[in-house]
Amino acid sequence: MRSLLYTCAFYLFIALAQGESYGGLRMGNAKESEVDAIGPVKYELLPYDPVADTKATVVTSDGKARFTVLSPWFVRMEYTETPNQFEDRPSIAFVNRKQPVPQFQATMLGSSGVQINTSAVNLVYKGGNFTADSIQVASLDKASAFKGWNGGMQSSQDTGNLLGTFRTLDGTSAISLNCTENNKVQCEFGLVSRSGWALVVDSFDPVWDSDDWWADANGHVL
Repeated sequence: MRSLLYTCAFYLFIALAQGESYGGLRMGNAKESEVDAIGPVKYELLPYDPVADTKATVVTSDGKARFTVLSPWFVRMEYTETPNQFEDRPSIAFVNRKQPVPQFQATMLGSSGVQINTSAVNLVYKGGNFTADSIQVASLDKASAFKGWNGGMQSSQDTGNLLGTFRTLDGTSAISLNCTENNKVQCEFGLVSRSGWALVVDSFDPVWDSDDWWADANGHVL
């Protein structure tokens, strides 16, 4: 079973300038010399690495939670009931997790918790699934729009979120593009918010398999 996976940004208005990147438009991981040999399944544009630097990751003592500090404002959070079973494949939302390691301090809290301090935020995780009681993040920057977040807060409930748009307009006709009006399940909430934070739940998004093709959480080709 795939782990519960959150990617959360705590930022001053603009998250995309301070976090995990797509690695350009590249959709594949082949070397140039391999492209002709592999055929159309590989999509070679720009290099990326979906596996974060191990120095940026923190795993709780019980092996059920992993935190990847991608920047002082950008944290990837994973929880699994099966110890040390985490997701390193590139997802449709995030392919390039190999980022420069920011300075941070991590302190284990018993067998299942951890406290992580960056220059921008203080994260406290007490163990268990991500809930309002189990994980809280506080801002260390008084000038930031971000004041705090907990595991019970979703971007879909954030009144400051500037919203997103459809993944596709196929099959639509004269429909509002306002996510609060159209009730279309494909309408995504955005990564920019006046509240200073945004959350992407990446648990069920398609991932690349070993042949650089989309697969579901169980590895079945889509």
